Amino acid sequence: MTSTTETITRNFPHPTLTPLCDNITDPTFESIQIAQIQLNANSTSIHSNGGDGEQGHLSLTVTPEEYVLTSTGNVPFIAPINPPVNPVHAANATVGQISENNRIHLENQKTFRQYHDIDKALRNQLIEAVPAVYITTLSHPQMGFGKVTCLQILTHLKTTYGKITDAELEANTATMIQDWPGPPVPIEHMFERFEKAVLFAAAGNDPISGPQVIRHAYNTIRKNGLFDIACREWRNKTEATKIWTTFKTHFKSADSDLRLTMTAGTAGFHGSANYAEVSTALATSQAALAASEATLARTLTQQANIVTRTTSARAAPALADMSYCHTHGSVLNPDHTSATCKNPAEGHKTTATARNKQGGSDKIWKPSRNFPGTSSP
Repeated sequence: MTSTTETITRNFPHPTLTPLCDNITDPTFESIQIAQIQLNANSTSIHSNGGDGEQGHLSLTVTPEEYVLTSTGNVPFIAPINPPVNPVHAANATVGQISENNRIHLENQKTFRQYHDIDKALRNQLIEAVPAVYITTLSHPQMGFGKVTCLQILTHLKTTYGKITDAELEANTATMIQDWPGPPVPIEHMFERFEKAVLFAAAGNDPISGPQVIRHAYNTIRKNGLFDIACREWRNKTEATKIWTTFKTHFKSADSDLRLTMTAGTAGFHGSANYAEVSTALATSQAALAASEATLARTLTQQANIVTRTTSARAAPALADMSYCHTHGSVLNPDHTSATCKNPAEGHKTTATARNKQGGSDKIWKPSRNFPGTSSP
């Protein structure tokens, strides 16, 4: 048979809490805070006329001070008292008065039982979400957690494991001021990131002031270069109007306008691809340009070599294309040989050739600057 607490739990917005930790890793401020938020949602989901009548049974998961701060009119929540088993009637009560008194008594009993049943359901959820080793000090040797409330377990976890370290505060600030690339990433994501960071810093007793939050958020938006006009308009506002609510309204309007007025090209740059993709495309384009330049350089070098070889070939013909004279050596004039030389030297041998110079000249006559010419002898 399903118990009352099981029925209550099944109807909670969060029937099962996110686990706070495991047997190796301790609970942290963040994991405890997630449980706190889920438990708050569960406790407020069941109506109560207590307190301001608007926060359900929130008093079961927050301290009395926290409840008053969040209630309308700062009205405290008074926990219901267990009424006597039987109603007490005045000595001279009429039948109508007795009937009304009975109704009120039954209503008080129901309210009291519901209050404690909801607390048991919330407490059992929390016990299931955290290993027993972290809360065993609250357990009674005979009754276990029978008389322990949800708020007592939450308070123990916060006091023992929920302290925020300096390193976590530094990491929180770094996360808060990280870059926002602009559309298509919604600007609301950036706003939420800042608001969570502010709450975290406050919980760690290192509050971030309103002007600091706005300064960091403004710099984050300015850096992406998409909101120059909106940034100038913000700078021109009076200091009295530069508050967080106004900041969000101003830049949300600018973000919405940017999304409407983006050209297809701009949307392609800022919308279909994030900055990492754009950077990759740019790097690819630059690499392609560098490759083209390298190819061009190789081509120019090859052409220069061709020109050099051609010029060299014209300037210095192969010996196989030249005639040989025993007196004058290798010459370009095909009619000038050892046998036909018109100016032979003493001892000239008419049978000498390039292959068998017979002791003849080794000189090679070069062409004139106006090659092909007839400067050879």
